[in-house]
Amino acid sequence: MSATTDLVPPATGTVAVVVPVYRNAATLPALLARLDAALAGRVWRLRLVVDASPDESAEVARDLAAADPRVAVTVLEHNVGQHRALERGLDSESDAAAWVCLDADLQDPPEAVPALLDDLGAGGADAVFAGRRGAYEGRLRRLTGVAHRRAVALLTGLPPDAGAFLALGPRGRDTVLDARAPSLVAAVGAARLAVRSIPVARDARSEGRSAWTAAARARQSLRTLWWLRPAWLSTAWWWGPALVALLLGAVIVFGRAHGLWYDEFFSVEVSRRPLAEILRAAWEGRGTTWYLRDVPPSYNLPWYVLAHAWLALGWPDADWPLRVLSLLAGAAGITVLTRAVARLGGSRRTALVAGLAVAANPLVLAWITEARPYGVAVLAAAGTTLGLARWLDRARGGLTLFGLAGAATGLAHWYALLVVAGLAVAGVLLAPRRAPALAAVAVLAALPTAALVELNLRTVGDRNAALLYDTEGLMPLFAAWQWSGTDYGTALVVGLFGIAGLLRGPGRLRVVAACWVTVPVGLLLLAEEELRPVYEPRYLLVALLGLGVLTACGAVGMTASRRGTAVLSVLLVAATLAASTTMLRVTPRERADEVAALIAAAHRPGDAVVAGDRQSALGLEHYTRTRYPAMAPDLRVPPVYAAPDAPVVWYVRVRIIHGETGPVDGDVLLLRAGMRVEGQWFLQGTWTSLVVQRWVR
Repeated sequence: MSATTDLVPPATGTVAVVVPVYRNAATLPALLARLDAALAGRVWRLRLVVDASPDESAEVARDLAAADPRVAVTVLEHNVGQHRALERGLDSESDAAAWVCLDADLQDPPEAVPALLDDLGAGGADAVFAGRRGAYEGRLRRLTGVAHRRAVALLTGLPPDAGAFLALGPRGRDTVLDARAPSLVAAVGAARLAVRSIPVARDARSEGRSAWTAAARARQSLRTLWWLRPAWLSTAWWWGPALVALLLGAVIVFGRAHGLWYDEFFSVEVSRRPLAEILRAAWEGRGTTWYLRDVPPSYNLPWYVLAHAWLALGWPDADWPLRVLSLLAGAAGITVLTRAVARLGGSRRTALVAGLAVAANPLVLAWITEARPYGVAVLAAAGTTLGLARWLDRARGGLTLFGLAGAATGLAHWYALLVVAGLAVAGVLLAPRRAPALAAVAVLAALPTAALVELNLRTVGDRNAALLYDTEGLMPLFAAWQWSGTDYGTALVVGLFGIAGLLRGPGRLRVVAACWVTVPVGLLLLAEEELRPVYEPRYLLVALLGLGVLTACGAVGMTASRRGTAVLSVLLVAATLAASTTMLRVTPRERADEVAALIAAAHRPGDAVVAGDRQSALGLEHYTRTRYPAMAPDLRVPPVYAAPDAPVVWYVRVRIIHGETGPVDGDVLLLRAGMRVEGQWFLQGTWTSLVVQRWVR
């Protein structure tokens, strides 16, 4: 019971009994008679509020009023529901000292009214509830009713048996009339009034059946619970998409059997090194191990530093901790993106659809669930967009957020810096008079990335150029195809809705989303034409977030009909989600975990396990350490200058030429040692294919 000031006992004055009436013609005479007997010796009156009842309730009520001056009748022309009818009755009885609300079907026993009034008159409470007891309705209705009341109790602190049979003092009545809540119980609970509850056994229905259908009860329950929601839940619409991303991402991270692949191995193995060693290796342009000697950790240095700090928290030495870090960052980015879309002028529905379309996107889910910096890049780019929105609104800190998040965007991934350029162009177009300040901050935000690029050119050179390919001018189509999960149906939906978003999206949001995706793609097309191939789908992930926003604009803006908008929004999200389901069946990029499992199943102490190259060495070292430590004494990683003196050698390498194994240095060493291949296994991956050989003497 909530604390309250001392209350004046109201039971000495007139009591107004307010009863909503709907299909209760048969029970009204008995109700009046039982009230008359129960309230003998008290000053009371009865207000019957006939809620547009289709039976003879109004006529019966008028007859009772004509025969008894204590009875008053209000007849409503339109049905407003039980709780609004009670409000009308309470409003009409303004000069009473206490008020009692109960149903007309006699399930609320009139004989309990004096006990409620006596308890109210004892002071210390603004309302006294008749706590529901007894098997007065079917099991299912009773269970659902209990569940609803317990939820209300959890949200308000009311007794868990509180219902609409109650006695109110003046403060309680005023609260109910002022709140305009979906129910009297909700109004009393939300106001945190002082309340008590006394147990009252309810009677089974003697006449007819309840006007509260299952659907009506469900709607009323949802309305009440939503009205009572905590303040923080008012923002649920813009963090809801992040929950979707977390749920889908968790299924991918923990539900699929895929192990790490080369880039992820590199992240894990570098990040677990001492921070000073990581920084020194990046600055000196060398690797952190011998077999990585020509691959320094400078390319994604900020990510390795962040990952090192994350692993220092004490997570298990397993595949998932860095994947979870990226997923958490990506989900947070989706939350910020949803908020930014709303701030840029999109409706709440547009923002929600944009967030869901991004959260369910296959390209997004594929890369924010990997132990790589793409989730961080999504978060930083979304923060840059929110900073731009705040700057356009002249809100405090907008330009600072734009600059800091923009710098983080470029440091998370070089290509993502092009998104910062696109957002800056959008800001210039939308606020040309303030453009110099925005442009200057954008240039400053690019400086850390420029320094990182310079460090890499000095130490690594243009190593990744070999991984990129020429789209021959078709980069926009390639990018949209990847965003659609390489699914024709989803691609059609994305294309149609994207065009509709360009044509019918909200003005400011449309400009930002268009620049978000077109400026980076345009700059990369120019680089492809003038310099060299630059395309790799994941490198465009952050830029393609703008396409997700455009499709949401199209889904919401294509029709003025609310139902049509809902259908199109569901279509967009469903098509995107359907394209993402293929991720659970996709071939792994690398199958190093299966290689380690295959060897461990047949390995005997003394059998040598040899990695023939840095790709296989990374995988074998990782899984030997995390899953099969018994193999650690027998593991050999480059450099290997002589064949191991062992009866059996398990030899793992990457090189496959046209489906056949080609000769490598390890083969020569093993052949010279008089060994031969007894067994060979090929494990095909979409990025790296591994060969396992069992050599014997």
